[in-house]
Amino acid sequence: FRTETGETVLGRSVYQPADFTGLRSAFFTHNYVLPPGWMEQTGTDYRRLLNAQFADHYDIELGPDLPELGDLPVAKDGQNMTAAEVMALLEELHIDEKVFKQLLFAAMSSVSGKKKVYIVLDVPVEQLSVKARELLHVLYGSLPYALRSELGFLTYAKEPQSKKGIHLTFVEKGGLRLGDRSVEKDYLFELAAGPVINVDLDWSKQPYLDFAWANLRNPERLEDFYAFADQMMEGMEPIRRISVAGYHELCMLYQIDQGREELYTAQPGTVLRCILDYLSTPGAVHAKARLNQLFLTRFDKELDRVKLGEVPGTDIIESIKDYYAVDGKNFGLRIVEYFIRTINNALSQQREDIAQAAYGMLESTPALSRTFFARVLSSPGLPALLFEPYIENRLKQAATASDLVELAGAWVQNHPIVLENAVFTKLAETQLMDKLGRESDPVRAVNAVMDQLDDLERDPGRGLGQIEGGSRFVDRLVYAANLFLLKDLDLERLSREQLLDIGFLRESKELRSWVSRFDARIRSK
Repeated sequence: FRTETGETVLGRSVYQPADFTGLRSAFFTHNYVLPPGWMEQTGTDYRRLLNAQFADHYDIELGPDLPELGDLPVAKDGQNMTAAEVMALLEELHIDEKVFKQLLFAAMSSVSGKKKVYIVLDVPVEQLSVKARELLHVLYGSLPYALRSELGFLTYAKEPQSKKGIHLTFVEKGGLRLGDRSVEKDYLFELAAGPVINVDLDWSKQPYLDFAWANLRNPERLEDFYAFADQMMEGMEPIRRISVAGYHELCMLYQIDQGREELYTAQPGTVLRCILDYLSTPGAVHAKARLNQLFLTRFDKELDRVKLGEVPGTDIIESIKDYYAVDGKNFGLRIVEYFIRTINNALSQQREDIAQAAYGMLESTPALSRTFFARVLSSPGLPALLFEPYIENRLKQAATASDLVELAGAWVQNHPIVLENAVFTKLAETQLMDKLGRESDPVRAVNAVMDQLDDLERDPGRGLGQIEGGSRFVDRLVYAANLFLLKDLDLERLSREQLLDIGFLRESKELRSWVSRFDARIRSK
């Protein structure tokens, strides 16, 4: 078992007919205390753990102190089971495919949860510890490294007893009473009498258990997977490293990496999202290069599909968008190409829902959005196709004149290249006048917009006045707001206070010069 301070205690107790006095029977116990980190460094070779050599007597004349050892002594006749011996043992213990999967699931779940595992083997009591150790060889060989280092076991108990740090206990025949309320919620394997209790699973959704069973005769492949999984788990939360669900995911990714493409095509969005999850840790692009390459290979396939005119699902689009945060420096332009083709395909096939979802993903990722629209606005033909209809819709969605100014200003700040697009400026002007026409107090709304534009231009951090063409853009919106007052204001509904609050009326010379450009109706007004 593992202690709270990280040491691993490995021990054995043996019965002795007479103790050192020769007057009574006793148990001789020998424990090794393995330092923190030992299991992580050498515990991948579980055989050393299960084949440890123990003393069965000690001469007290040697003193009360035991020497510190450099390593764990291993018995020379330590067991190294062949694939044939593994299958023979399972048959002997009445463990078929279903029971094996139940047992493996229970052992893994016990490490990450609170339930204990109690096993009754159909063997004579004097063979229980021997057969239990042989079965542990099989179980350890089917456990990922992180679970091997945590699993606590006891190879003999007269009856079930919950012990801290002990997950799996072998109980002698007759010692497990199925009606015992103290164990009714635990995982119970009464293999001598038949029933397995509290391990009901959906057997159609257990990829890791299926993989472990299928490769019992192929331990090299199992070990290759465990090395893969251990590397992919690097940097993940401790609870994730011992969760059954995590190894279901990694088992699927491992098999796709090994060529089982049908596992990807069945649920591409889920697979891509799963890969991204493991690539989210610092330095993962290099530390988990195998997984990163798996994602990029799938990305190439998805890019090929949209080049052929397909419209992908939003889950796939979002995963590819999120990869920008992983390695946008090297793959940003390809991701932009993917979005251009995806949105174009969606629009041409009247899949407005997909197009709008893709635009929304771009909006949620400022760095990718800047790269995308910089490419679109600088490419012949693309502005009219992918930018102008989109920005018109966005500006129309602004509820008020103030919202319109805020949105247009943010676009100029984040994408200064939009100032080179005449359609954007014209849409901002016309939509501003449209929003002002819906205000209950248009004069006050115009004055508020004027103040807002002034702040937007003079902002010391991201002011439009610091962007080339930004001040001209502000002037255009100011002009549009004043023009609205001059041309569209209903004089019959204008109060004296509102009239005197119109800013340009205070500049008589500029007003006369400006108004002279208009027709007689406007000059009269």
